[in-house]
Amino acid sequence: MVHAAQRAALVCDAAPDGDLDSSRDMTISINLQGIRSLSNSCHTIYLRYSLPTLGYLPAVQTSPPVNTERHGAQSFQTNAFNSYEVALSYRALAAALSTPIQLEVWGKEKYAKDSLIAVGDLHLWLPFAVLGGAGEHSTAQRSWPGGQREWTGLVSAFEVEAVSARAAEKLGVGAVDVCATKRKLFNVSVSLTFDDTGAVKGDPSCQLALVAAKVCLLSL
Repeated sequence: MVHAAQRAALVCDAAPDGDLDSSRDMTISINLQGIRSLSNSCHTIYLRYSLPTLGYLPAVQTSPPVNTERHGAQSFQTNAFNSYEVALSYRALAAALSTPIQLEVWGKEKYAKDSLIAVGDLHLWLPFAVLGGAGEHSTAQRSWPGGQREWTGLVSAFEVEAVSARAAEKLGVGAVDVCATKRKLFNVSVSLTFDDTGAVKGDPSCQLALVAAKVCLLSL
């Protein structure tokens, strides 16, 4: 298990030239590729999540819902890829990614209100993990020169307790603490990509760096 301080350290270690405080343009992409049922029940489901720590409050939802089979093959999601652009320092990014986001599995009902079936923790820091060291659910990790990193693996979703599910359905997931059992219902195939596209134009720390560089050149 990787603790919060270790997660933050892994993100900070990726900062170019060790600069933790300059703002940089970054893109974080989430692709919920598919879902596999681990139970004997069939469901029509969609996936939901939100990114409050990155400033994206409205919930993101896959559409249309897909059918899952009993202990069946993977059901592929559609409209499940989203990219988020942020301007953060690596210190702020480490703080934002230290807490996992909650991946929700909802059952789509024809004649009743949609029901919250299962939840799982999606860790957005995983593209920064040491290659080959992100745990049993990691299936692939890659990094390229220039600041792009990718993680592909599985997120386990566990059954939500009945009382907790009813409260979440009535008040909203963000308004209650959702409690899950230890019963694993689904594995969700996820791909995460992080791309650092460079320093934010006009950032004061960047301007100071340019001035310092010019001074060095004039002194030669």
